[in-house]
Amino acid sequence: GGAAEGLAPAPPPGAEDLCAVLERSCLVPVLAHYLGNESVLDMERHRLTHLRCLRIIAVLARARPMRRLLLPLEGQPECIGQLVTRLRDRVGLYVSLAGKVGGGGGGGGGG
Repeated sequence: GGAAEGLAPAPPPGAEDLCAVLERSCLVPVLAHYLGNESVLDMERHRLTHLRCLRIIAVLARARPMRRLLLPLEGQPECIGQLVTRLRDRVGLYVSLAGKVGGGGGGGGGG
């Protein structure tokens, strides 16, 4: 947070309409599908797809009217925000475990 958040410009005309269209589209279910993938190995194999999904989510998070797409939506078992948090935790655990296996338990060195 910071003072710059209070200076955010007003959403452009039509932003609410666009958000409503996106809310009814396949965008959120597709993002949820990729974020809900339990396999870190699978994410590595399809790295560009996952990176693009995360970029779309970052754009949605920066656009105030679009942020509601990251919250619980009707018909979605989990919201995008929850899935991003779970993905972050899963990848963090994977990186931690990979560091212990590959680093010889020395606390992790720089690369």
